[in-house]
Amino acid sequence: MTTPQRPGRPATASPPAEASLAAPDGVADPYQERGALSDPAVCGHCGAVYAGGTWHWGPAPPHASRVRCVACHRTDDNVPAGYVTLEGPYASTHRDELEEEIARYAHLARTAHPMRRVMAMEEVGGRLLVTTTDVELAHDIAQELRRRHGGELDGHFNREEFLIRMRWRH
Repeated sequence: MTTPQRPGRPATASPPAEASLAAPDGVADPYQERGALSDPAVCGHCGAVYAGGTWHWGPAPPHASRVRCVACHRTDDNVPAGYVTLEGPYASTHRDELEEEIARYAHLARTAHPMRRVMAMEEVGGRLLVTTTDVELAHDIAQELRRRHGGELDGHFNREEFLIRMRWRH
């Protein structure tokens, strides 16, 4: 089983459990605005502010143009960039604890990076499925689960769809 490297990061030599399927730099999210966003801009849905080439939380300048950010666009369209599936006896037995842990981790990620959000956590076929607006968040959630709880982890990054699927079994 292989674990993809965080998309956009170069692959490094590592043990088989950390083998990479990294998305090369330059693979762009199709939900990203084509061309440069007006700077500054503010998402009319969530209030995230784009300034200086990055998204952050804070007050929007009065002259900021109104846009819809990638995270709100993906959420409105129900088109995740990441899927994390949790399965196995441990995942079933500790589901509530794992959901709380994922929610805490996602809150910290969203606070630091407004485009990294959990869209939903739902049971599908006896497994917990977590969907995200960002490939890195899905990757990081899965890595954090394995780091904290052990288990097996594998995944795949689809370049054409800019989509990551991670599976954690324990």
